[in-house]
Amino acid sequence: MSCMKLAQIFGDAQFVLVVVGSERHEAAVEGIACEMSEKRTCYVTLSKTRKALLDELSEKGAKVGNITFIDAISKTIMKSPEQGADALYAASPGALTEISMMVSKCMGKEFDYLLFDSVSRVFIYQKGAPVARFLSNIISQARQRGTRAAFVCIDLPEHAEFIKECAMLVEKTAKV
Repeated sequence: MSCMKLAQIFGDAQFVLVVVGSERHEAAVEGIACEMSEKRTCYVTLSKTRKALLDELSEKGAKVGNITFIDAISKTIMKSPEQGADALYAASPGALTEISMMVSKCMGKEFDYLLFDSVSRVFIYQKGAPVARFLSNIISQARQRGTRAAFVCIDLPEHAEFIKECAMLVEKTAKV
């Protein structure tokens, strides 16, 4: 995979918007997650289930024992997702308050990284001020704990204005 390393993505920044083309989204996120898994990571997924991610990341050699998942997909497709000490399940990707509370709970565990995949999915459920408040809240929580956060956004023409808004909330934007 021709993906930037974490050091290149973050540089000196604590908060980064990672903009990736839809055709490279899955590979880019897997690469970032695998590298982040070297340290304690909170992975907020609005794209895939925890189970699917565990299988994929394990296959790629990630240290999945270092990852805690906030899964906002599983409850939308199954009644009782597989429980684990490494998982919290939100009702849906649109449950921004619930997801924010889960991030807050996880931040108490002193994570090195927060990976949010993907901000583009939030845009499907909410627009404008609620999304900005949601992201600002997550950034504030990560800042208080010294956690580095990467917010993945799919680079689509219809998301151009949204990407600009998100970019104003972070310290750096990285195209991968």
